[in-house]
Amino acid sequence: MKTIVYLIIIMACNISVSQAQTYKISQLAGTKWILCVGDTSRVKRVWDFSDKTLKTSTLFKNINRSNTFTYKYYLSISETEVFSTDLIGKGTTGGYIVLQKKDGIECMKIENLTDHTLKVVIEASKETNRTGNFSTIFTLKRIR
Repeated sequence: MKTIVYLIIIMACNISVSQAQTYKISQLAGTKWILCVGDTSRVKRVWDFSDKTLKTSTLFKNINRSNTFTYKYYLSISETEVFSTDLIGKGTTGGYIVLQKKDGIECMKIENLTDHTLKVVIEASKETNRTGNFSTIFTLKRIR
């Protein structure tokens, strides 16, 4: 009997863990984030979300240069390999941020999103123009 109870508990835990966290676009729209891990003494990275675009700004402090890119995006409940322009502004819930880039798409899994912290993971196999077997993890602190 104890074995059956333990099996039921283990199965219930596995089901709850396997369900991906879903976030709302309203949690991102109008927010601004700054990268808070890595070499922040030399590089300052800021992400600024609207309901349809993500503006990324990078300042290279040691050479006093910067670049800014604006990407269309939407949220998706699963990873995707094709960017659907029909979902911009309409894909409002999900666990993945899907960006339209000049040379393809980038699909970022939201690991954690609170009022103060945003953590996303980009798997190497899903990135455009990336090679190797690694993931890129961004941990950002909210500034607006």
